[in-house]
Amino acid sequence: MRISSQMFFMRNTTTVMDQQSKLSEQNIHLASQKRVLHGSDDPVAIATIQRLKQDLSIGEQFIKNGEMAQSANELSDTSLTQSINILQRVRELMVSGSNGTMSEANREVIAVELENLRDELMGVANTKDGNSQYIFAGFQVDTKPFQKNEFGEITYQGDSGEREYRIGSGVSIQGNDSGAKLFMEIPEGNGTFVSELGSNNSGAGVISEGTVVDKNAASDYLDQDYTIAMTDPTGSGEPDYSVYGLKEDAVTGSANIKISSIDLSDPNIASVDPTNVGDSVDITFIATANPNEFNISINGQVSSDIYDASDTTTQEININGISIEIDNADGNPIGGD
Repeated sequence: MRISSQMFFMRNTTTVMDQQSKLSEQNIHLASQKRVLHGSDDPVAIATIQRLKQDLSIGEQFIKNGEMAQSANELSDTSLTQSINILQRVRELMVSGSNGTMSEANREVIAVELENLRDELMGVANTKDGNSQYIFAGFQVDTKPFQKNEFGEITYQGDSGEREYRIGSGVSIQGNDSGAKLFMEIPEGNGTFVSELGSNNSGAGVISEGTVVDKNAASDYLDQDYTIAMTDPTGSGEPDYSVYGLKEDAVTGSANIKISSIDLSDPNIASVDPTNVGDSVDITFIATANPNEFNISINGQVSSDIYDASDTTTQEININGISIEIDNADGNPIGGD
């Protein structure tokens, strides 16, 4: 086979170019200090590298989420601190305004300051973050959460959503509290129940805030009111103590009850009509603070008249068009436990 001079020179030129290309490739590796730059360098290694890059990207996003959550919570803490300061000032004004020596003009000044404090508190509740989003609007971040309607009442326009930030695999932290939870659903008393003195209290009795021993047991009675009554002793005996509640087993005894009349022309008859509120007429005795005295409820509507269980005569109670007659002529009147 004859090899021409031209072919010989072309082969040498190709060899030199290949070596220059390899040298250039090695220089790129040396400059980048990386063994693998392309998939062709090491297919197994490049797959591992891509997976690690993805993990690093996710980790960086977790860090950013944590920073955003920290910023959101710090802004919420600042706003709540401002709210506490405002409410503390409101308390001071309310205490000073209750002073009997305070003049009418001074009370008007206090009223004006209280209105300003209300508007200031409303402004705090409508705080925005750096993205012009309302921090106490729940998920409705573009809706102003607290607005004053045409009647001067402040209403909540947001929702109860609470944003969460994912800061790790399966780990999330809360970044805000909704305005409904912070400003609208404020618990009274100790957060479980309220202890109050009755309007008829004429002694020096003191009632504490109280505690709940078993919250699970108490959960069935959250909507109940209970009254503690003390009656004067007869002779030299000790005072009698009674506890009245809204539960059916809070009273004992018997009574004869009959519906004496129904006035369909009564404007409030619909509130007690069984066809509107149920299939029957539900009559309930509700103990008052006075022993043997009860309010009567018909289908949830409570009477203003008092039923006196110690009175053996027939008593008539009218509630929104339904009249009932009650007597305890059998000698075993209804009374507290």
